[in-house]
Amino acid sequence: MRSSEVTASPDEPLERVFERMQVAQLPVVPVFDNDGKLVGLLTMENVAEVVMVRNALEKAQTEK
Repeated sequence: MRSSEVTASPDEPLERVFERMQVAQLPVVPVFDNDGKLVGLLTMENVAEVVMVRNALEKAQTEK
């Protein structure tokens, strides 16, 4: 397991976190709240799912 200083906050834009994940070549980034409590993990798979859902929603909106 690799140790990393790359973390995210729940209110941080996904795109910004994704860029840092790519630069650092990290498949997982911990998400901490303002109190420093771990509230989740963001993975490359999570990002891919969000992108797929966003694309599907945008496509559905344009087809109306």
